Amino acid sequence: MDNSLRLAHVALHKVHLCFKNEMIGEYTITEWDNKKLIDDLLYNQERIGVFKHSAGNTIKYIRKHIFEITQEELGAYLGVERNTISAWENGENNIPSNKLIEIADLFKLSMDVICLREDYLAERGVI
Repeated sequence: MDNSLRLAHVALHKVHLCFKNEMIGEYTITEWDNKKLIDDLLYNQERIGVFKHSAGNTIKYIRKHIFEITQEELGAYLGVERNTISAWENGENNIPSNKLIEIADLFKLSMDVICLREDYLAERGVI
């Protein structure tokens, strides 16, 4: 098994293990993709001084603080280099829509949450 395939497997295993244990970081299954996670994402962006919601910031927070997946592992899963993940997370490059969909599927989140769409957040009573 080559290293890239091994890293992709590690990323997938870390995510699946969380869902199997019915805890995703500090969240129960019912809190996932729900108001508590969204509140935490918004709080984190405010805390780090991000005033514009971005999918990259959301992905970084979830990847790093919830699933504990490295950029290299996520990159291997998506078939891209670690520096590509870094550029997406830091807003240096736009994330292609097909990769956003893959990330949303991996994390079992809606695109609305990944992108923190303001109309979606208002509809849910978050903002």
